[in-house]
Amino acid sequence: MFATNDLGLLSETKKFISNNFEMKDMGKAYCVIRIEIFRDRSQQLIGLSQKTCINKFLERFRMDKCSTSPIPKNDLDWKQMENIPYAFVAGSLMYAQT
Repeated sequence: MFATNDLGLLSETKKFISNNFEMKDMGKAYCVIRIEIFRDRSQQLIGLSQKTCINKFLERFRMDKCSTSPIPKNDLDWKQMENIPYAFVAGSLMYAQT
C-alpha cells in the first residue's frame, strides 16, 4: 500500500514496482487488517478507525448493549457478568488497541 500527496511520484513508484514484481493495483484502500481508512478531502484529513472491529468484538461477547458503568449496579448486572468470558474480551480489545 502506498500513500502520498504527489500523484506523479505515486505513478512512478507503482510503475517501478510492477516492472520488478508481480503487483495488483486495487485502487484506494478503505479497510486494511480490520482498520477502516476514511478521508475528508474538504478538510485535508485522513484517519483510521477500528470502530467496526471493536463493535464486532462487543457483539460477539454480547456486550454491545452493556452499560458504561465501571462496576455492576445490582444483582441482575452481576448475574449477567457470570456468562461473559472476560479474559477473551480483554484480549480482543487489547488486540484492537495494538
